[in-house]
Amino acid sequence: MQKSIKKDKFKNYYGSLIFMFLLIAITFYLLFKDTSITSLIPVINTINPIYLFIAFSMMCLFIIFEAYVIYIILKNLNIKVPFKKCIGYSFIGFYFSAITPSSSGGQPAQVYYMKKDNINISYSSLTLLIIAIVY
Repeated sequence: MQKSIKKDKFKNYYGSLIFMFLLIAITFYLLFKDTSITSLIPVINTINPIYLFIAFSMMCLFIIFEAYVIYIILKNLNIKVPFKKCIGYSFIGFYFSAITPSSSGGQPAQVYYMKKDNINISYSSLTLLIIAIVY
C-alpha cells in the first residue's frame, strides 16, 4: 500500500511538471508566433542589463512580499502554511493573472491551489479579498 501511494505521488509530481512545461511552451508559442526570432535579436541587444536586473528584482520582491502577506493573513486565521507554499501561491497568481484577459485568472487559480493544500475555500477567498482591498 505504501509503495502505491509513493508511486502515485511520483506520477502526480512528474505529470504536474510536464503540464507546467507544456503551459510554458504554449505561452511562448502564442507570444512569438507572429514574430521572427531574427527581428527580436536587435531589440534584445539594446536592453540595458541594469534595467533588466532592476525589473527582475522588483518582480521577485513583489512575489515575496505578496507571499508574506498571504502567510500573515493565513496565520491570523489559524492556518499553518509554510512560507514556501505561500511563495508558490503568489507565483501562481502572478502567472495566471499574466496570461488571462483582464488579469482575471490569478485569484481563482490561487484559491484552487490553496484548496488542493486543504485550505478551506472560505479562508482562501477571504485572504485574497483582504489583499485586494488593501491594494
